[in-house]
Amino acid sequence: MLGTHKDLTQDKDREQELTSAKLMAQDHARELKRAQKTAKIGSWKNIVSTNNMWWSEEMYNIFGINKKSFSGDLNTVIEELTHPDDKHLVQHAHKTVFQDKKSISVEFRIKTEGGAKKHLLFIADDFVRDENGEYKVLSGVMKDITDYKLIQIELEKAKEKAEESDRLKSSFLANMSHEIRTPMNSIIGFASILKNNDTSLKQREKYIDIITNSSNHLLNLINDIIDISKIESGEVVVSYTDIELNALFHELYSFYHSELRTLNKFGVYLKMKIPYPEFYISTDETRLRQVLINLIGNAVKFTDSGEIEFGYGLKGDKIEFFVRDTGIGIARDKQDMIFKRFHQESETTERLYGGTGLGLAIAKACTELLKGEIWLESVQNFGTTFYFTVEYAKGKQANEIFEVENKEFEFDNELILVAEDDDYNYDYISTILSHHDLRLIRTKSGRETIRMALSHDDLKLVLMDIQMPDLTGSEATIEIRKHKPELPIIAQTEIGRASLVPWRHV
Repeated sequence: MLGTHKDLTQDKDREQELTSAKLMAQDHARELKRAQKTAKIGSWKNIVSTNNMWWSEEMYNIFGINKKSFSGDLNTVIEELTHPDDKHLVQHAHKTVFQDKKSISVEFRIKTEGGAKKHLLFIADDFVRDENGEYKVLSGVMKDITDYKLIQIELEKAKEKAEESDRLKSSFLANMSHEIRTPMNSIIGFASILKNNDTSLKQREKYIDIITNSSNHLLNLINDIIDISKIESGEVVVSYTDIELNALFHELYSFYHSELRTLNKFGVYLKMKIPYPEFYISTDETRLRQVLINLIGNAVKFTDSGEIEFGYGLKGDKIEFFVRDTGIGIARDKQDMIFKRFHQESETTERLYGGTGLGLAIAKACTELLKGEIWLESVQNFGTTFYFTVEYAKGKQANEIFEVENKEFEFDNELILVAEDDDYNYDYISTILSHHDLRLIRTKSGRETIRMALSHDDLKLVLMDIQMPDLTGSEATIEIRKHKPELPIIAQTEIGRASLVPWRHV
């Protein structure tokens, strides 16, 4: 009986080593696949002898191709998906690698069959030769750099925006120097001349007009700068009150009708469109007024003949306002920028008409605070129409307010309370009222105003300062109205920076 004996220990060990190596290779493959997917990097190989192309799974993902169902030529697919302007780059790369056998790195754009637009980086830098120096394998990677390119584009935009902002700020500061110095020189210069005893009455009136206009210009300038600073810092709080819109429009019409005459613009006809006999809304009157003043003021500034019209109408849950003029108009390529800070249509416009370039930026910000939007239609040399919307909310206490606002006041030794903490402002108001038969009481704080208003039964009218040291004019008014709902209270506010308008709070 014959037999053989063989020690299988080494075979078993070799089999275990092969199994372990296979498992390790599979782990490495999974890790490589996961790494490629995370980094959005695909790898490729070209077998030179057969010209067969191999792609990793991530290569298919990058190009948006289903690996299981695809049976075409991979090089052809790349060229088909490449952006038309980049095809020459891909063709040059193909020749450099597969014909000239040289390394290359090139960026190009594609659009996948699914419509995704991508930026890719193609790298060929790993060429394997045999013992005779002949090329066996050409390989490299393809990286999806879309996110990087988008960030790069945004950084370029941010850089350009920052550079433009710096340029605008420099231009703004130079312009502000001129805008501030010019009226200040007029105020100081003509105020000094008024001290001369030999100045005639006619000359005095002329110089006083110049000082007044220069002061108003300077005040407008300062207010614009303060407003845009508050808006950008988020300090502006919307305060809704009930107003009768037509009353505001009549007030604006009266002011700008007079303004056109003051500016000797007798060839400009001012029109107002009011669709309803009475129209009560709840809104922030200060912000609404600010938008209208900026738009109508611009129309007056840039219109020398023809007409200016402003009005409003209901459009669903919004109120749509418009300001139309036949002025110089705005070039189409400048229309997008005029709502930005410090922007005017051109430096020529800035030199000819002055201004800060902040008015429309303020108007846009105020419109957005009122949950609306602003836009324009314009033809250069033919005129401009600005439109803006605000949220429509009906006024709840309109009738009561309307009755108070229209109450007649007779100047017959009546008692008036003037709430004003600033001495110069009080001197100005008391000087105006000194021409009438009136008795005045002055207060300098909100609480003092409340106490004096409630302690004088014969009080007929309150002139209320909006900002006082302890309470706002609004807060003081609300407290007074609790006890004296019929007492007329007039806010000392601004329209064109100089007028008194009825208080809307109750």
